[in-house]
Amino acid sequence: MLKEKQCNNVYELVKYLVDEDKLCGFNMAIVTPDEEFVRTYGYRQKVEKLLPAERDTIYDLASLSKVVSTTTCMLKLMENGEITLDTTIHSVLPEFANEEVTVRECMTHTTGLIDVPEYKKLNDEEFLHALHNMQPDPKLKGNIFYSDTNYILLGFVIDRLKGSLKDFATETVFKPLGMDHTCYQPIDKSNCAATEVTEKRGVICGEVHDGKAYRLNGIAGSAGVFSNIDDLIKFVRMIMNDNDPYLKPETREMIRTCYADKGADRRSLGWIISTDKATMGIKYSEHTLFHTGFTGGHIMIDLDRKMAMILLCNRIHPNRNNTSVLKFRDVINTLAIDCVE
Repeated sequence: MLKEKQCNNVYELVKYLVDEDKLCGFNMAIVTPDEEFVRTYGYRQKVEKLLPAERDTIYDLASLSKVVSTTTCMLKLMENGEITLDTTIHSVLPEFANEEVTVRECMTHTTGLIDVPEYKKLNDEEFLHALHNMQPDPKLKGNIFYSDTNYILLGFVIDRLKGSLKDFATETVFKPLGMDHTCYQPIDKSNCAATEVTEKRGVICGEVHDGKAYRLNGIAGSAGVFSNIDDLIKFVRMIMNDNDPYLKPETREMIRTCYADKGADRRSLGWIISTDKATMGIKYSEHTLFHTGFTGGHIMIDLDRKMAMILLCNRIHPNRNNTSVLKFRDVINTLAIDCVE
């Protein structure tokens, strides 16, 4: 049972960041299989016009797209027998020059691939050429080294096998889970939270913020998903419910398994799992999943306690200089676990 006093402690902490002008606005949820504590505060936009954050505000998930969409799509492809962890990227994408990089390595960020250097200086054709010709850094290969390239390649794999990452995610993940407001390339931008204000793009709102995903028309394995708090509550409940038929038991066991622990953190498939090398707090259980997004949000799912903490925010509005919420993630997640103990 959720303890309201402890839940309010989490809310008051994040609310403090807004009151101190260290965060624009947020939606947060502490979730169990049967209960949810949801709070909204602050603004979804402050530049050009002042618009309040609302419960149905749509946020740019940034790198949370990697786990909500791409990882889930890859798991469903494995369940369908269309790929395995040992499938090489080259076997699906012959234009990818390296013949050894595998799905497992991409999903655990152990390929040794880095982000395309100075990609903003490349035109679209040069950017794709660089992605297809990336080679692992031998000093990094086998170690966890977080790189968008890994998940961009997985997005390409889904495109090649299913025709469209956007359509496959919509039909295979979002619709079956009732995530009716989750999408790539939102058509109705009226309730989207604004992100960064840049000289070139102005107030970015309803368009993906991430530069690499933007170059890929807003649809990438690494970023591009927009969602709201209620849709993500449905998603985390599916993940924490062992009896939910959406995923097979053997798939759920894969999510709970650590596949890599050498380097920056510890990795399940897509997710960071139970490590003090990430800002998960100090009370996480042995099987706790975690991921963050550059726009400020994060998801923590404690599979043993059957609870989750979701924070959606636009900490880079109007600019990316604000890092305060990032510094409080440990405390936020620790306090969230207190809500169920």
